[in-house]
Amino acid sequence: MHWRTVETVAAAQLCPPRWGNDLTSRGDPGFVAPKLVVCVRTDLGMGKGKTAAQVGHASVRAAEAARRQDQSTSKAWKDAGQPKVVVTVTGSDELDEIRREARAANLPTHTVTDAGRTQLEPGTTTCLAVGPADGDRVDAVTGHLTLL
Repeated sequence: MHWRTVETVAAAQLCPPRWGNDLTSRGDPGFVAPKLVVCVRTDLGMGKGKTAAQVGHASVRAAEAARRQDQSTSKAWKDAGQPKVVVTVTGSDELDEIRREARAANLPTHTVTDAGRTQLEPGTTTCLAVGPADGDRVDAVTGHLTLL
């Protein structure tokens, strides 16, 4: 099963009853639930805990920015259960390409750079959050990436 299908099913289970079961029935047939995708570099050899911390940083920053800059998307994302997907990129070049594509599509992005206190050199870019934004728009940029 493709990750977008799994994520949509999981989000539908968390969806408030007033929206129905398909995440598109929020009173607007064109509505697509917002999602957040975090792209993690696999070339850095980060441990599981380090990876989890970096994904957490990306998620929190993206959520805070959405709350400040786009309250309607922030609320819709929260109401949908804050769907998040974590995917992999092979290195900084691929991460930079995803960031360029996301920005060209006017999607919010948040880059995480490590402070260098444990496993990595200071300033190492570890991951990129794309969204929260309309799930179809996020998928257009990140849907080809592999789940972590």
